[in-house]
This record gives sequence, structure tokens and C-alpha cells, in this order.
Amino acid sequence: MLNRSDQQKLQKLIASLPLSDAFNIQTLQGYLYAVVITPEVIAPSEWMPNIFGGDMPEYDNVQQAESTVSALMDGYNHYNALRLENRLSFPFEIDQLTPEMFDEIIDWSFGFYQGLRLRMNIWLSRVVTRDLGEEEDPVANSVGIISALIHDDDDDNYQVILDNTKDSITDNIDEEEVKVRMVATLIRILPESVKIIQEFAEALDEQNLAKMHKQRQTPSEKIGRNQPCPCGSGKKYKKCCGMKDNLIAVH
Repeated sequence: MLNRSDQQKLQKLIASLPLSDAFNIQTLQGYLYAVVITPEVIAPSEWMPNIFGGDMPEYDNVQQAESTVSALMDGYNHYNALRLENRLSFPFEIDQLTPEMFDEIIDWSFGFYQGLRLRMNIWLSRVVTRDLGEEEDPVANSVGIISALIHDDDDDNYQVILDNTKDSITDNIDEEEVKVRMVATLIRILPESVKIIQEFAEALDEQNLAKMHKQRQTPSEKIGRNQPCPCGSGKKYKKCCGMKDNLIAVH
């Protein structure tokens, strides 16, 4: 999570803007978490407007605009640094849940889900099912758990979960109690759901980096010996990278 100083700075800046639908600090932190783990760089011009309800706000002056953008980028860079250092993890201790934490977790989860929505095609791609032959895709299921947690007031979504849950508890418990138990269960499995999504993102990152490395290092079979070398040296392929490849093959 952001340190207290950064949180206060962002809270003050957002509160200074005449917006009723801007993210609160917990929602913002969940959102930034999802943005930085996405295995595709998302430009600030795409992810920033969502923080303010879909459009960048109208600022009173240039200084206010620069301060807001700078604070948001500082937050993004903080989370990205944690990711690169393998220190980014779910920020709440579920075993020590308090009423105050409950609201914070719901807000954080809402922001996290909004960040996932920027590239939902990645998370619902069913790659794990296809590549590993799993019956169900754990990544898509984890996204569904987060969606269920933040949309528990959605009649259609709630009814599906209720139909699958109520019988397994007891018919003697009223619908509201089932809903409370359902939300409690979703919160308990939320950390693992976030971990599954994040590990999938890391695997895709590594896969994409490997592909880029291979494309840079391995010349295409269509390159002729007398064609210009794809490395851009200006030499013929046979007298540049082709020569290196031949030396490697000999050894």
C-alpha cells in the first residue's frame, strides 16, 4: 500500500476537486495495483480518467493539474517498484478483519476490478484452461470472485450465487443471512484470488519477454545470406549476424 504521507497527499488532491464520483483512497490503491500487474503497459491517458469517473477533471489552475498528475504517477511508480522487487501483495490481513477493514476491502476490491476491466480480455482469455487442460480456468474464476464481491447488490449476479449457495447452507436461513455469509466467504478467498491473477500476469510477462528476446536474437529463416542484416548494421547478413550464428553452430 501507499505510505501514510502519499495517501494523505492523494486524498487532499482528490478532495480539492469538485467531483462526486472520483475514487476514494482505498479504491485508488486497488486500481493502481491492478494497472501495474497487467502484462501490457497501459498509458496514463487511458487509466487516469477512470479515477475521476471517466474524464479528467477541469482544474482551477495549471499547478493543481500538475500536482494531481504528479501525485498519481508517484502512486503508480510506487506500486510498479514493489512489483519489480517482488514485494507487491494483497494489503489486508483477513484474519484480523474489523468492521472498518471490511469497508476498505470492498472499496479496494472495486478499484482492483476496475483496473482489471482495462484489459479484461487478458484475464478471461482462458489461457490456463487451454494450455494446461484444466476443467476450469482459475484466473477467470478469480476474476468472477472479485466481481461477485463488489456486485453483491446486482440482482442477477446475486441470484445466481444465491441459488448455488442457499441449499448448501440450509433452507431455514433467510436470504439476507445467506448474503452475509456469501460475502464473508468471498472476502476469505479474496487474497488467494488476487494472488492467482498476479501470478498469471507474471507468467505472461515472462512469456512476452522471452518472445521479444527470441525475435531480437533469432534471425528469420527468410533472410538471405546476401540480404541486409536485420540488426541494422548495414552489412550483409552473411558478414554480420549470420557469421556469428555460423560460429555458434560450429562450436
